[in-house]
Amino acid sequence: MSLSLFSPLIPLPGSPDTSSSEVKTWKRCKGKWLLKYVLRRRRVSKSRALNFGSLTHSVLANYYGSRVGGQDGTTLSPLERLKKGFKVACEEEKPDRELVRDVFKILLNYIKFWKEDFDLFLPEMDFERVPVFDYKFAGFIHGRFDGALTSKDKIWVVDHKTGKQFKPKTYELDPQLDLYSVAGAKLFGKEFGGVIINYIRSKVAKSGVNFVRTEVVRSPSELTLIEHNLARTLRAMGSTLPVNIEFNYTHTCTWDCEFLSMCRRLRAGQTVGRFLEESYVLREDLEDESEEVTNG
Repeated sequence: MSLSLFSPLIPLPGSPDTSSSEVKTWKRCKGKWLLKYVLRRRRVSKSRALNFGSLTHSVLANYYGSRVGGQDGTTLSPLERLKKGFKVACEEEKPDRELVRDVFKILLNYIKFWKEDFDLFLPEMDFERVPVFDYKFAGFIHGRFDGALTSKDKIWVVDHKTGKQFKPKTYELDPQLDLYSVAGAKLFGKEFGGVIINYIRSKVAKSGVNFVRTEVVRSPSELTLIEHNLARTLRAMGSTLPVNIEFNYTHTCTWDCEFLSMCRRLRAGQTVGRFLEESYVLREDLEDESEEVTNG
C-alpha cells in the first residue's frame, strides 16, 4: 500500500480534481477524454502494452518496497527481492505466463545493469488535493509518484516508464512530468530537485542501451508558467460540454488508443451505442493506469 500525501488546503465543493493521465489525455484527444473520464469506459480486455506497463510498475513497487520497508529487505539479494516482487505482483495482477516471462526477462536484465540501484526512501507515494492557481484558485491535482529518493541534497520524484524506444527530448514537454513537477514543488518545497525518469526498454535490444535514467528539472519561473497553464486546462476541462468535443484522428491512433475501433465507426457514420456497451465496460475507479510508452 502506498503512502498518501495530502495538501493542507481543504477541498472546495465542486472544485475540479484531476490527474496527470487525465490532463495528458485531454491534450492528446478530447474524444478519448470524454470516453475514458466522463463516460468512464475502458476496453473489456486491456491491451498487452497496458498489461506490460501495469505488471512492471507493480513488480518494481514491491521490489523497492521490500528493500526499504520489508523486514528482510536488508538481507535479500536483488534477485530474491525481484522474485518476491513478482510473487506479490502476480497475486495482484494475475497476468498470463507469457507476460510474466517477458517482464521477468526485462527486469532481470535491469537489476543486473543497475548494480548501484536506487536508494529509494519510499517506493510509492500517492498525492491528493494539491491546489493549482494562476491569478486565483483553479482546482486540485492528484496522482501517484512511483517513488522518491534523496540525491544532491534534494528530494527527487521517480517515474518508471517502459517502452520500445527512448525519447529523452520529449520529456521536457511531457504534460505528465509538468504535473508531477508542480505537485513535487508544492509538497517538498525548496527540497524538491525534480523528476527522475527510470526508463526500461520493453524489449531487450541486442545492441544499444536498454536502460536510461534522466533528470528533468524545472526552474522556479518555469514552474510558475506550468502551473498557470495547468490552471487554464483545469478550467477548460470543467467548462467543456460533451456536444462540443472533437476526436483527434491521427496516424498514431493505431498504436496509442484503446478507443480506435470506436473512432473508426464514428468516422464511417455508424451507430456506436451498441458497440460501446458490448466492447467497453465501466471503470470501477478513476485511478491512473500504467501505460506503456510506445515508439510511434
